[in-house]
Amino acid sequence: MLLCGAAKREINPDLPAKLVGYGPHHWGRAIHDDLEVNCLYLKDESGTEMALLSFDSETTDAEFVEDVQAACSERTGLAPRSVLTTTTHCHSTPLVRRRRAFGTTTGVNEPYRQRVIERSAEAAEEAASNAEPVTVAYNYCRVRENFNRRMFFPDGTYFYQPKRKKLLPVCDEPVDDELGVVFFRRADESAGYVATIANYTAHALAVGDTANAVTADFPGVLRREIEENIGGVALFVNGACGDNHPLGAEAGFGRAERMGQALAEKALYHRWDAVDIESPALALDYREVLLPVMTAGDFERLPGRGPESEYRPVRDELRVGDDVRTYFSLWAAGPLLFVGVPGEMTAELGLRIKWESPFPKTYIMYMATDHVGYIPHRSAYEWGGYEVLTSPFGPGAGAKLCDEILAAAGELRAGIEARGGSASLPGSRRASP
Repeated sequence: MLLCGAAKREINPDLPAKLVGYGPHHWGRAIHDDLEVNCLYLKDESGTEMALLSFDSETTDAEFVEDVQAACSERTGLAPRSVLTTTTHCHSTPLVRRRRAFGTTTGVNEPYRQRVIERSAEAAEEAASNAEPVTVAYNYCRVRENFNRRMFFPDGTYFYQPKRKKLLPVCDEPVDDELGVVFFRRADESAGYVATIANYTAHALAVGDTANAVTADFPGVLRREIEENIGGVALFVNGACGDNHPLGAEAGFGRAERMGQALAEKALYHRWDAVDIESPALALDYREVLLPVMTAGDFERLPGRGPESEYRPVRDELRVGDDVRTYFSLWAAGPLLFVGVPGEMTAELGLRIKWESPFPKTYIMYMATDHVGYIPHRSAYEWGGYEVLTSPFGPGAGAKLCDEILAAAGELRAGIEARGGSASLPGSRRASP
């Protein structure tokens, strides 16, 4: 039987606090609702164990992740790479990363950064110490609370959403509107839930720059609703939302409330027909990957470059020759796979991983291992737009990252099955009617 523990810590900044998501002059002067780091600890019958931390943060970077892993390892005894991270990509939060692909990073609040690391370690220690036997069930449904901000007409004309809001009714580019939910319920079914994971794909900016306040945006509402109804600790894990926004982007606290409640309602509704995963075997991996850099020649070939667009070389310390060094993470619980990506992957690539995965159900964890900028799909380089103009990567990077993730996922599944575990859904093991 799987052991599971969960804990959370508030990670609000001191005020006023520079907020990272809306340019250089956006400051938080009040706390509307708490920012959190939420931790899930798991240990299976073989002794494989891990912790997953989800941060209310716009971005992290590899250095921050490594500092969190070291702090959590010291408090829990977990191997550092067994501590996995992801972010909600909430824009109304302070900066914790120190580096970026281009130029220099400014505005890092070092005392706040250290506070987040320390409280992450506290949450991990508590989650590991209160682990208890659980049953695991999962479900999914479709909820259309998002849209694709890349809008192109047949002649290649490009409009960037959500600034031109009158065009929203005709936005029909690809979206990942799957809501995935994993429930960890105490083995004594009368005792409620230890933790819930909810995965959905949308930038966390329903509030947007309408308010000078710190907020967890719709993920905070979603977590609150789940916790108030079934108890335990809820973790929000964002999907490949590099080009997927909320339908009500930048529309205020009321819109964030409605979106979070809509997602929570579906998550709670579908716990009743959730599928039990019996004694799921855990497996995890953490890998370095080298992705081709955007060259000056690549940049010159991009369509739609305005007079303000200029090529920016990637910082030397992030490069290995003509590549950018970064990382991805994987963890599986039986037939369920979560893939941690290093930057702002677009939904098209996330969907490719989900549909080509060797696991029956796969979910993306956004900004999980590093901050390396946008990871666009290949055809985006032919159409242009914001994501490719600001990406540090060349046209083949997204495909290479997907290929390496899928290969690693295949090895992960083979490892589960080699030690007698199953990575199949229960119904697939039954005889056909």
